[in-house]
Amino acid sequence: MLLKNYHGMKDALGLSLHRIDNTTHKDYSKPIWLTFTEIHEVGRMVKGLLKAYREMLKDRGETDEEIEKRIDKLIGGKKKGLWEFLKSL
Repeated sequence: MLLKNYHGMKDALGLSLHRIDNTTHKDYSKPIWLTFTEIHEVGRMVKGLLKAYREMLKDRGETDEEIEKRIDKLIGGKKKGLWEFLKSL
């Protein structure tokens, strides 16, 4: 979630981590919040998530072309410039 001016900080990324029981699908405890304010940290996470997403799709039998189409759709297409940014990370 985007945190805009949260407690006087510059814009930041907030992630909520939950521990879920696999059988009951209920939370074990209250979520833990992580806040990231550094651009390079968020960039590294985006790169890692994109790499994991690619590998998961490959493991499920998707072709490289199908994977590229999924990623294009996910990030809004190459025309927006985000694709080149992500590839450069």
